[in-house]
Amino acid sequence: MKILITLLIAILLLGQQTVGLAADQPSITIGSLSASPQQRVQLPISLETNGAVLVTLAMDIIYDHSLVENPTIRIGAENAGKTVVTNKLPSGALRVLFYDTDNKPLKSPVIAYFDFTVSATAGKGTRFDVLLDSHTLSAADQSGTDVSPVATHGVVSLF
Repeated sequence: MKILITLLIAILLLGQQTVGLAADQPSITIGSLSASPQQRVQLPISLETNGAVLVTLAMDIIYDHSLVENPTIRIGAENAGKTVVTNKLPSGALRVLFYDTDNKPLKSPVIAYFDFTVSATAGKGTRFDVLLDSHTLSAADQSGTDVSPVATHGVVSLF
């Protein structure tokens, strides 16, 4: 019983430490929304800098291929002039890279939109996640130093 209590306390302390570290890090969030089959939707990809300066950002977006058609990334108005490059990976994820050729920071809150059409075969009442792969999420500041953002995933609910 003593070992179990010690383990639970350690887990709680680790959780508190992780939360404390994440509060200082920039965060990337993919929005959530409700949609209907065959609807073209725009999920915002938002940035909370928490004081960090990001000039490059790379991420893999993971989604259900049977429910998402024609996915694209569109740069947000706040970041007009920035460059976005996408590549569909063999795994099916969409790799996205944002950067500025003049080394100017990405602006918050919305850096881009993940646009797609909900499949006509998607059933009403279906919910699916749009995930940022935390293993490939990376960012750098103006000197090229890693900034290590944290990710928040989105959910699409069909009505």
